[in-house]
Amino acid sequence: MTIDLWTAVRFLHIIGAILWIGGQLAFAFVITPGLRSVESDPARLRESQMAVARRFGNVISYVGIPLQLATGLALSWRVFDLGKGTIPDYGFWLGLKIILFLGAIVLAAVHG
Repeated sequence: MTIDLWTAVRFLHIIGAILWIGGQLAFAFVITPGLRSVESDPARLRESQMAVARRFGNVISYVGIPLQLATGLALSWRVFDLGKGTIPDYGFWLGLKIILFLGAIVLAAVHG
């Protein structure tokens, strides 16, 4: 079985999304409740949560977002190049996805 370049790029794009969204869900539903169960002091709990959030933020900032941007741009170029602009509503959905992605980055930056 061979894997072509575009399958690998698509795979990496999906891995980047899983890393970002899955990490947020894991933090909210697994890590935070786990920390609460072992740490009763609110100040130490907050400190532990901040340490985990900082580390996650670094991984996303230096790996996840650049991976999403690079693979997303490559895939967009490929789809547009193959379709020669004939794919119905491709530009609309791509534009909406880019706006939502940039909005999420801005919200994360403001929140962090």
